[in-house]
Amino acid sequence: MFQIQTGYPNIVPSNISGINRLAEIFPNLFQQEQEAFYLFWNHIPIRFRYGEDLEQNFSSIFEMLCNLKDKTEGYAQLLLSNEILKIRIDMHWTKEHLILDIQADTDHFLYKTYGRELTKKKPLNVHKKRFMAEWHTLIHQLVLFLYAGKIHLENDKEQQKLELFKGARQATGRVRQSVRGHQFMSNEHWKEGTSHKLFGFWLQTGFVNAVASDGLVLPSLQAALSHIFHETRDNVILLCNGIPVCFSYRDDLPLIIPEILNCLDALQQHKDLDNYELHIKTQSIDAVWLIHLRKDVISITMKWLRVRGNYQAALNAFDAIAYEKDIFFNEWLILLKQCQQCLADTRIRLIDKGLEEQKLLNKVESHIHGFGRFYQHLNLERKSVAI
Repeated sequence: MFQIQTGYPNIVPSNISGINRLAEIFPNLFQQEQEAFYLFWNHIPIRFRYGEDLEQNFSSIFEMLCNLKDKTEGYAQLLLSNEILKIRIDMHWTKEHLILDIQADTDHFLYKTYGRELTKKKPLNVHKKRFMAEWHTLIHQLVLFLYAGKIHLENDKEQQKLELFKGARQATGRVRQSVRGHQFMSNEHWKEGTSHKLFGFWLQTGFVNAVASDGLVLPSLQAALSHIFHETRDNVILLCNGIPVCFSYRDDLPLIIPEILNCLDALQQHKDLDNYELHIKTQSIDAVWLIHLRKDVISITMKWLRVRGNYQAALNAFDAIAYEKDIFFNEWLILLKQCQQCLADTRIRLIDKGLEEQKLLNKVESHIHGFGRFYQHLNLERKSVAI
């Protein structure tokens, strides 16, 4: 399985000039601390930032796509890197048959297992057009950003490459029908982020294709979210000590959200709390989080028993996560607001247990006073919610 899930980064609206290489555009165009895009290799996600990582990898990606487009058969290597990994993908193709093999290495001791889990996966056999379509989803998005940014390259050859790249706009693959709009940031609000901060717990949401309900009445929040997210193919990504974990909107979140709400509610009601056990269990994920709260500091020991892609050993290589309680709450706010918005937009009416769960959702959300790491640019506006 090879797939790419795009993020929805913000761009800095300014005239970008004095740049000689196409790849240099990206760190000037994209803010640092924001959503990333993810490459899924046999269900194991790999994170790439739009700014720094695209600058490092864009030339390799562009050359790879040109080779696949122009040659009916051949061999090539795609070299990629991010904050953690150095990746080599060996590619052999004949007509439409493409074989991919990955080698992942790292200089960071704690991420050695992560690299080994990727490397030991069997080679992928994919249809060449399907593989290119995954990349074209990302390309289509980047082209939209390049059109939105006012960019001129000093190097004529690189400017021609830019125009050629913009021409790829028509060659789209799994492009979503409605791309969640990129938001422009004024220069005075563009702050330098701590892009090398790996350790901790950070959440990124995906694009939701909510299913209309026409006034459907349901007895539980799980039933409502199962209906709403039924056609959503994106994932919520939990970046856990730099290693991403996927929670499927369709298969995982309807089961997890009620448990998360109970956990957040308990933490909001107590100043000190020992040994709160959050058990996250779905068809593809099984994890136990042991949570301690002391004087506004939360400590979480995570034991991953099973994750999609079977790389739980890489996640279990780390000790407990500890940070301020408010930071932990803030990471959940964007997801809680997304659930609230989906319930409002689909006009689902909850009754019995579901009504109490919806009240709990609104209560927990109302006591969180800021957004998480990748959503600092959002304005916290609250409206009264009628139930």
